[in-house]
Amino acid sequence: MSGGMTPDRDEHVLADVKAPLREMVFPFLEMIVVTGVLWIIIGWFDAADAGRYGVGPLHLPPEWRNGFVLLWAVLVLWRFLLPLLRKRRRRMIVTDRRIIFRGDGFRARPRTLSMSAVTWAEKERGLLAVYLRDSDVPVCYRGLPKVRKIARIINDPHL
Repeated sequence: MSGGMTPDRDEHVLADVKAPLREMVFPFLEMIVVTGVLWIIIGWFDAADAGRYGVGPLHLPPEWRNGFVLLWAVLVLWRFLLPLLRKRRRRMIVTDRRIIFRGDGFRARPRTLSMSAVTWAEKERGLLAVYLRDSDVPVCYRGLPKVRKIARIINDPHL
């Protein structure tokens, strides 16, 4: 078996899902607000440099404007792009022999469950609970789309 997120040649992929984009709604809205506020301030600096709109007496160095542009770029990277890339790394592959799951983050490593060890899977409060033969506590996976369909595939892989 391969150690990464790619199934072996003799495995049949039944489901392959990534984290849904709906988890990025609030970071996206935050990015819109940050962009609007900071670019209003940057426009105010531009108008002050041109002496328009009655803000002429305030003469600030152009480095301040550049500092706000840099602040905007850092905030967009930190509050939107990095969380987007981190969340989109979450992935689950269900094959006829195993379940491969990788969590959020750049350092997350794939974890594998053998299908022979799985007794049952179901949706519980929005997450996928996979029950194993040798454990009373299920393995739970959070933040996956189509949880009910994945549970059906795990329970009956011949669908």
